[in-house]
Amino acid sequence: MARMIPLAPPAPTASSSVSSGDPNAAQVRPMDILVLVAHLHEDRSWKQDRDILQSMAGLHIASLLDRNKYRVRLYHEMWHGPYPTDTITSLEFDVVFLTGLQMDFDRMRQLSYFFQRAGATVIAGGSMCTLFPDFAGRFFNVVCSGGVECVVDAMRDYECGSLKPLYRSPQSNIGRYQVDYRFMRENGITVPVHFVEASRGCNFKCDFCSIPAEKATHAVYEVSDIAANINNSIESSPWLSIRRLYPFVSFIDNNLSNNLGHLREICRILKADKRVRMWGALITQDVLRNRELIRLMADAKCCDIFTGIESIDLNFNRLHGKIQNIKGSTVLFDDIEYAQSIGMMIGYGYLFDPRITSIEQMKAELRQILQSDVLHHPYFISFVTPLVGHKTLLASGGSWRATAEPAPSGPRRALHRL
Repeated sequence: MARMIPLAPPAPTASSSVSSGDPNAAQVRPMDILVLVAHLHEDRSWKQDRDILQSMAGLHIASLLDRNKYRVRLYHEMWHGPYPTDTITSLEFDVVFLTGLQMDFDRMRQLSYFFQRAGATVIAGGSMCTLFPDFAGRFFNVVCSGGVECVVDAMRDYECGSLKPLYRSPQSNIGRYQVDYRFMRENGITVPVHFVEASRGCNFKCDFCSIPAEKATHAVYEVSDIAANINNSIESSPWLSIRRLYPFVSFIDNNLSNNLGHLREICRILKADKRVRMWGALITQDVLRNRELIRLMADAKCCDIFTGIESIDLNFNRLHGKIQNIKGSTVLFDDIEYAQSIGMMIGYGYLFDPRITSIEQMKAELRQILQSDVLHHPYFISFVTPLVGHKTLLASGGSWRATAEPAPSGPRRALHRL
């Protein structure tokens, strides 16, 4: 189990300095820490992208830092835009935490160069750091592999002057802590919904997903901590905001439905919380067949489900190891229609694999979706992508070249992971 830390978010420091109590003693500057979620827009342009914040790991990192000891700033490049590296001054930050998705890794390396040049200790985490910690160690002072709980141990050693180059924390070991949502508002991040995490990881092994490679098996938060985090997020919202007046809780779990008993407990607390008007989550397709559970979720005010349909082609699901989509696939449209009939919006993404699906087959599948009175248009259409760590990449051989470690490139740009 991860190190125990205070469950209640500590109050902000009243002063920007720390005193020994002696009026004649020189004041000591508190430690300045920047938590930076790196992001490079998909077209590599210099702009913001505020649709859905990925990842939310930065908020969890900040919440694990003691406000009474540190001045903590949260910067999210999806929301704020690229960090202005030309404004970084010498010793501006004592410690900089960097995190991001796989596609953001080069951006993290670039940021690390600028912050280290300014005298900061750079601690980095995320998918690439988890999968290839030795490789990542070339670019950062400290690498955290696994869950955000690494932060606690790294800061303890930093204060003692015994910081190690690598910290590991299995993503299945979730610590007891509460998320301090005040960081969002204090740093100008005003998303319209409440992003809450109730679990991490997933036990399924779809071959185009990096979660199995990271060994991020499904693990759950304590139900009392989930309830506290929902409360913290609502209470941190402005009084006359949509977040306060009409709270929508959006669970950012990889798979909220991997533990059905835990999901039932979440339904219980959400139904009892009169402030929560609606909520949504990501679940696997097989759960749609459980009519009793879908009804329970709807009665608990669930109205937005994103489910891993991925494809209506049974051959695609079979070849990519989506075993949860094979059984009962013939009644998928009936299951969706039932969920929608009791007030749920069913969303999904759609994937193609050009190695096994012809252009004509792709067109036929899209026509079937567009002509359906049950399926909405997918939120996105994409191809199976050979990201690092995916079984698809590692087993591809000739069609996609795979290496044991990613090759370094110039200083340039999804666990819950650091």
